[in-house]
Amino acid sequence: MKTTPILFRPDMARAWAEDRKGRTQRVITKVTGGGNWKYLTIPKLLKRCPYGGSGDRLQLLTTWATMFEFDDKKPSELHHNVDKYDIWTYFDGPEKPEWCGRLRCGRFMPQWIRDLMPTPKIISIKADQIQYITDEEILEEGITAYPNDKSGARWNIRDEFQVLWDQINAPRGYPWSANPWRWNIRLQKRSEI
Repeated sequence: MKTTPILFRPDMARAWAEDRKGRTQRVITKVTGGGNWKYLTIPKLLKRCPYGGSGDRLQLLTTWATMFEFDDKKPSELHHNVDKYDIWTYFDGPEKPEWCGRLRCGRFMPQWIRDLMPTPKIISIKADQIQYITDEEILEEGITAYPNDKSGARWNIRDEFQVLWDQINAPRGYPWSANPWRWNIRLQKRSEI
């Protein structure tokens, strides 16, 4: 069984912690084993997914913080000074507690803290273009439809997801309008672990 670290934005970490998120989308930029993925058949492409396959696990990482007194320490220097109860992440709550110091990127989380992070199992992975995403899959992403006026009318969740996609991926060269290929990963929800 393979375990692959994957970054979650704070809002997506909260969606997973609140049991609203059971799916994630990642742009296909490379595959394991080399070669040009655009010329692979879908079955061969799926065998080379860098996130693994059904039954493997994702290690969810997000923004984190520890006590103020450790703000001057590098992440690699924290192991001997910090107890696991002195770590806060967006999986723990939407607001950073007052006892926490500066926010740190999940990418720079030491391994011993990573070992405390959620590791849901991958249920399934498919490869297709982002504009093929269904409304059901968008809801599994943790997107919620909020009332946008007093009549109770709902936002179009597809439009909401498109905005989120472009916030994350357009600056990297993969806007919604280009309809890029993506890994469509269904994972265990928190309540299923």
